[in-house]
Amino acid sequence: HWQEMSRLVRLSLLVTLIWAGYVTAGAFASRGKQMFADAAILFSVAAFGASIMLISQMFHIDGHPPDGVLLWMLGAILAGIVLQSNPALALSMVLAALWAGMHTGETGHVYWPFLIAWAIITAGFVWQRWVPGAHIAGVALSGFIITLGYTLDPGRQHGLVAALGLA
Repeated sequence: HWQEMSRLVRLSLLVTLIWAGYVTAGAFASRGKQMFADAAILFSVAAFGASIMLISQMFHIDGHPPDGVLLWMLGAILAGIVLQSNPALALSMVLAALWAGMHTGETGHVYWPFLIAWAIITAGFVWQRWVPGAHIAGVALSGFIITLGYTLDPGRQHGLVAALGLA
């Protein structure tokens, strides 16, 4: 009965949902249950993403969908770094790839700002010394490099991709 609720109640519900996840994460972290704390942080980050979409729907905001993904990604990066949650950082890398893919799909051109997001998230992985994060960063960068062959010089740069791959 979402439509029957007032906007204020809906906004309050969304904010409460996000903060409830963070409070739960704090409770788990204080008891030494880091995996459960990370799960609660991921819940809050997911609720943040859902809130962006629901608020956009509630207020009839016609925007550029990649901008919503960008905002979601920034929230995930912040949660991952401030709360030292590796899974939240991993989700932020997935969101960065989605964000760049949406831009590339719309324009047909390389979306270079992805490399800035990639570098920030990778720095978070390095700062937290999370080796699987380095693998996730490598996969994301590999995906970006592969798209170069299809987007640079109207799809005729596969040699460049092969050279970068060999390097």
